[in-house]
Amino acid sequence: MKDNNPLQYFEFHNENHEALLNLIYTSNWLERRLKHAMAKYNLSHQQFMVLKVLEKPYPNPVSAGFIVDRMLNQGANVTKLVDKLEDKKWVQRSLCPDNRRQMDIVLTEEGYKMLQKVSADVRETHNMLACLSKEEASELTRLMQIIREH
Repeated sequence: MKDNNPLQYFEFHNENHEALLNLIYTSNWLERRLKHAMAKYNLSHQQFMVLKVLEKPYPNPVSAGFIVDRMLNQGANVTKLVDKLEDKKWVQRSLCPDNRRQMDIVLTEEGYKMLQKVSADVRETHNMLACLSKEEASELTRLMQIIREH
C-alpha cells in the first residue's frame, strides 16, 4: 500500500471490513477523477447523469420520474439538477400536454451538443480501469453486483 493511502491507518476487523473501506475509498477516488473531467464544463457528475438519461430518448421529452428511475444516485434531487441544467439552456421543461400534473423535460440542441463534448472527455476517464484485464473487469462487475443484491 502506498504511503499516501489513508487506509494504511485503519485497523481492519476482518477481510470484509477491509474490502468495504477499499470500495468506499476507491469510489471516492473515481468520483474525484470524474469531477475533474467535468470541471471545465461547470458540470457536476449528477448533472451529467441527467443529461445522459435524456440522451437516449432525445429529442423526445421524459418525466422527472423517468430520470429518477435511471439515476445512479437514487437520492439525487432531480428538480434542482434540472433547474441548473435549464439555467444553462441544456434542457427545457414544459407542461405535459397529456398530464397537466407532469412536467416534460427534454434535452435542447445546445445541451445535446454539449453532452457530446463532455462525453468525449468522460470517455477518457474510462482508462482509469485500463490496469484491469477484461476478465478482471468482468469479475469486479460480478462481485459488485453480488454486493448490491444482498
